[in-house]
Amino acid sequence: MAVTFNSRVTPGASDWDAAQIVAQSLETGERRVLVAGGRDARYVHTGHVVYAVEGTVFAAPFDTRSLSVLPGTVPLVDGVVHEGSAGWASAFDVSREGTLVYVPSADEDETGSVLGWVDRTGEMTPLMQSSIQYQNPRLSPDGAQALTLRCPEEAL
Repeated sequence: MAVTFNSRVTPGASDWDAAQIVAQSLETGERRVLVAGGRDARYVHTGHVVYAVEGTVFAAPFDTRSLSVLPGTVPLVDGVVHEGSAGWASAFDVSREGTLVYVPSADEDETGSVLGWVDRTGEMTPLMQSSIQYQNPRLSPDGAQALTLRCPEEAL
């Protein structure tokens, strides 16, 4: 059993895209750097670590026994809302079974986003249409339900 987390390489640095994604064994305390340059890692029971770098979400095959990322990292989706280097989280989540939810980056002239389910082929089914800004999506462990925060209108 292990836990994954972000670790900044330089104390006091604020660029989380340049952070390390680390796995630590809960049994032995051993730490291993999985990715040098990434943020917001999540382990998925499909055997992957999913993480973000500058608005792109990646999936990397992960060996839980050796606490190491295997060859074959692939980008899953580009254009995910993230708060730059300010230390804020990227706006995505993944269920235990691998369902991905994210907030797409909006064009500068857009004032809202569409909340919806996206299948593995990239086809989206909108859940509701509105000019509301969504942030911090989270999925239930089974991927059947989503929760998101609505940005206050005065922030739009």
